[in-house]
Amino acid sequence: MESSVKKEPGLQTLSAAAIVETGPTYQFTNNTATILLAPQRVTQWLVLSTLFLLVCHVFIVHVADDLLYRVKSWPHYAGYRAFYDALYQQFSLALDGNIPTYFSSLLLAMAALLLYLIYKHEQQMKTHWLLLSFLFLFLSIDESTQLHENFGGLVGNKVNTYIKEPPAFLQWAWMVPYSALTLAVGLYYLKFIWKLPAKTKKLFFLSGFVYVFAALFLEFFESHIQVTYGSGTLANAILYPVEEVLEMLGVVIFIYALLDYIKTHYGHLQIETI
Repeated sequence: MESSVKKEPGLQTLSAAAIVETGPTYQFTNNTATILLAPQRVTQWLVLSTLFLLVCHVFIVHVADDLLYRVKSWPHYAGYRAFYDALYQQFSLALDGNIPTYFSSLLLAMAALLLYLIYKHEQQMKTHWLLLSFLFLFLSIDESTQLHENFGGLVGNKVNTYIKEPPAFLQWAWMVPYSALTLAVGLYYLKFIWKLPAKTKKLFFLSGFVYVFAALFLEFFESHIQVTYGSGTLANAILYPVEEVLEMLGVVIFIYALLDYIKTHYGHLQIETI
């Protein structure tokens, strides 16, 4: 049976199948904007965008670099090299402050916005939704400004002063306070997540596992390899893009969980405009 979203006065009723097929639909009435969501379509575009960035990284960092080496005797090699270096800076998943970084920051900001909209509509556990929104807003800012490497490193270095010989996997000092923060947030939200609908709960756990595995556990492994064997190893060349892509996919799964939760419970989003 074809289901339909809840109808509001002055709005046309659209079937769920039509929304999935056409993507998000926007309708305006008086001072209210109504967004009919298409979780699957939005998620498809976000996954494709993530994979596109991975393809760009692999092509530019590995394929194009090899091709450029083969033409270094060409008269205009210096110009080609400068153009390649610019592309490398913008698309390398191993660097910060470029297109993949800002895309990842945008994903986190999108999750923060959806969490805030849920907070505005929810009647129960509102504080948890709001705090989670603030957390993802912080993560978005942190991703684009690298706060974790600057201020987190200061805290981590202070902690490491109490350890005579910090193990290799703790050499990136920012991971110490962020690991403690992750554990505290996880314990605080465990009961909250357990009360969510079954599908939402599974997606929250899956997205959290993927994101934390990439952002912390792979970082510990990368730190150990870099300190022990140096930064130019094949392992790190593989781990850097894998880590970044898994972080993005973890957030994409979380965004899908939020969109699906909103669509299931509210049918659409309403945003009041001034």
